[in-house]
Amino acid sequence: MTKTVGWCVFALTALLTPLPGVAHAQCVIVDQPEKRFAQADAVFLGTVLRTEATGVQGAHVIVEIATFRVERTWKGDAVKELRVGADRPFEKGREYLVFAGGKPLTTSILCRWAEPTDRAKPALDWLSKKQSPALSPAPAAIPAFGDFPVREVFRGTPAVPILATPEARKFRTELTRQAAQGPNFAGFYTFARWGCGAGCVTGAIIDARTGQVWFPSFRVEDLITAPGKITLHHGVGAELDSELVIAEGVINEQGAGTAYFRWHDNALKLIRFDRLK
Repeated sequence: MTKTVGWCVFALTALLTPLPGVAHAQCVIVDQPEKRFAQADAVFLGTVLRTEATGVQGAHVIVEIATFRVERTWKGDAVKELRVGADRPFEKGREYLVFAGGKPLTTSILCRWAEPTDRAKPALDWLSKKQSPALSPAPAAIPAFGDFPVREVFRGTPAVPILATPEARKFRTELTRQAAQGPNFAGFYTFARWGCGAGCVTGAIIDARTGQVWFPSFRVEDLITAPGKITLHHGVGAELDSELVIAEGVINEQGAGTAYFRWHDNALKLIRFDRLK
């Protein structure tokens, strides 16, 4: 069943508050994604980087301005970041599907029409079938660990890895040893790594809370351009409070350079690759 969400029709009158530009709004129920899309000035998938309280309280007023890192754009300008006004707090570090209206968007009051992606499947399905996303520009800045923060960090006793697959059982020694050291990546996870030959590293990701194990497509090797000559040494970087993984070398036997991966929704996704020239 499609979840009913709210959309806002704006009255262009300012509240008598110390903050200028905050608007009244009245929520009208809109259930069809195509109608929400038609009424929106911007439709995008984004992660909340930071928030700014306006100091205003009450129904249908802007209580917060959120800055999003835009991951994907369906309507509006394809930009790297957007600031949007909302009538309820956003969760920093969480990914949302946003239908925003108002010019500028900081005058938008979203009511309930900015949902975490795990609750927005009907609208996402419609967007994927009916609308072609705008091409997002290549990021101007190289991704940094601080660009992909986690909401919390696991501090408990790490679970024993679940050796449910032949691959997990094959590497049981390293999985068990490294999992026992606790998470080292993305808040809850241990990125266990081991050698796959001379000048090569691969690995698995373990959930410290449950012991679940994933084997993403991840292999990084030295770039050897002549016998005995290593042009680019392999390297992998990850941090406890970030979803980002940075790898340098020959990536998954596809090419040499620096790869930027994001661990999100239990998948390691390549978000940028700077090929060695």
